[in-house]
Amino acid sequence: MKINFQQLLVLLILACLSRPGTDISFSQSSAGSVTPKKRVFKNEDLEKYQEKYGSETAAVSKSGSVVTSSIDKASSQGQDSKGNPKQDLNAWRAKLKEIDDTIDSKKRMEGKLTGSLAKYSQKLAEADTDFYKLTAQQQVAGVQENLSRTQAELKKAEEDKSKLLSEAKKAGIKEEVLLKSEPGGEAKE
Repeated sequence: MKINFQQLLVLLILACLSRPGTDISFSQSSAGSVTPKKRVFKNEDLEKYQEKYGSETAAVSKSGSVVTSSIDKASSQGQDSKGNPKQDLNAWRAKLKEIDDTIDSKKRMEGKLTGSLAKYSQKLAEADTDFYKLTAQQQVAGVQENLSRTQAELKKAEEDKSKLLSEAKKAGIKEEVLLKSEPGGEAKE
């Protein structure tokens, strides 16, 4: 009986090792494995692609500068295009709406985090064991960190809005005109 078991075990091992579809190796590195060749794209390749298909994204110029800020894009659009002033106004309004949406979302997040901070501070005050105190302290610290980051982002968004409005004023667009909505002419809230 014991011999039959050993023979079956040997046959099973040989059958597993002789299967052509398996990739079993007993060493760290196998000689048959080849890493796929990586393709490196150069600026020339990207320029050819942009020339062939066009691009809506910001492209790197020959000097290497990229226009990234929405305020810079809006101001460059206002200065470069002398064509349709209605399109310029719509571009300024789109940038302003984007910044206003960012400000609104940061204010909502700030309200949520303030509520969470009050909740976790209450839990910290009511904690009776070391585990609950440590957990509540970590939660309070995390919420405070997120709250300070959100407040900094809100401050930056408000600065961006004031920069955009000053750039629009320099471009000859009045703030009242910029803040009015397109179809009805009512002021934005």
